[in-house]
Amino acid sequence: MREPEIRPHESRRARRTTHEARGDGAHERRTLDTLDEDTSDAPQNCDDELHLRDLPATVVLGALCLLLFLITLGLALGAADDPLAVLLTSLWSLSDETGALRQLGALDVTRLWLDGEWWRLGTAALLHGSWLHLLLNLSALWSVGGWLEKALGGARAMLVFALSSLAASLASASWCEAPLVVGASGGIMGMAGALWFVRRHGPRALRARVEAVSATTLAVMVALCLGLGLVVPVIAQAGHLGGLVLGTVTAVALVGRTRTLRALAALAALLLLTTGAFLARDPTWRANRHLFVAMRHLADGSPIIALASFEKALELRPGDPNLENAVAYHLALAGESLDRAEVLVRRALEADPDNPDFLDTMGWIECRRGRPAEGLPWLERARNLSTPLPPEIGEHLATCHDAQVRPASD
Repeated sequence: MREPEIRPHESRRARRTTHEARGDGAHERRTLDTLDEDTSDAPQNCDDELHLRDLPATVVLGALCLLLFLITLGLALGAADDPLAVLLTSLWSLSDETGALRQLGALDVTRLWLDGEWWRLGTAALLHGSWLHLLLNLSALWSVGGWLEKALGGARAMLVFALSSLAASLASASWCEAPLVVGASGGIMGMAGALWFVRRHGPRALRARVEAVSATTLAVMVALCLGLGLVVPVIAQAGHLGGLVLGTVTAVALVGRTRTLRALAALAALLLLTTGAFLARDPTWRANRHLFVAMRHLADGSPIIALASFEKALELRPGDPNLENAVAYHLALAGESLDRAEVLVRRALEADPDNPDFLDTMGWIECRRGRPAEGLPWLERARNLSTPLPPEIGEHLATCHDAQVRPASD
């Protein structure tokens, strides 16, 4: 190979640099870029495309998510009274009435708090609630996880996903944003944060591997995803934020430019996870925690304990009409404490008299009392104000005459 030409006035400096580079390691002049080129298990090509053969970890993770969704769907179909309806609605929503998601490891927060099933923190990220949910996450996994694996290699990319998913689950449980949480998006958000750091601040060799990725565009997409979470109730926003933060910090711990920075980032990641575990253990300061626990006690046939938890939730969020309606509705569904349920929903209706959900709750309370003549007008009004008609209101209209609570037999 032809030696590079050295200009006469630079020859002495060039020879000195060459000598230092060929030393036995006593002079630590090799940069992190060079170390990464020697030790990383990432693919070495720097083209601007992703190839399945180069991304085994991403492919295996996606295949595992797909397999578990098919198992979930199979369990739901096997236990359903109307399998065809379940199959059709699984395109956008796979109801867990059959318990398939819980059985396979969904993050049921009450099972963390009441039963100590902490293993669910790790399994929830591999499960999905619909075909749409799954396909969106698989697309994001390929777009984000594939580039991260190309930069860091499969082992480190999956470490980012695993830690980010754990942080996402801890954040969701701490904030009590939903009674049941599934999905890989928290881990993918962590991968997005890690990819952004690598592309913007990583060593030169790693930046070259993901040169086709725009750090600005990636940041905008993450911001849009977080913004969407502010307006779409079913999105686990706390989980997205938890995964994003932990994934970014993990990337700093893995490929930060100095040893000190990497050590500090590793310590920060450990502190974040420890704090998250402490907060998720039993977030009694959150009204939703008591709401979810009350719902669990109702399902388990303990209405007295449930009512106490409902009252605690109302105490933490006084004057919240949505919470008042939620408590009233769940009491009506269970056929328990209907007088208290009526007080709560009437209070909610004072704040929003034309809310179809509140009207439906009032009507259903009367149906559960065995008074369809009083209940049906409320339900009709709820139907007239709803576009499109929620299935719950349609079901209540159809079954009001037969909804009276039966006295418990000795």
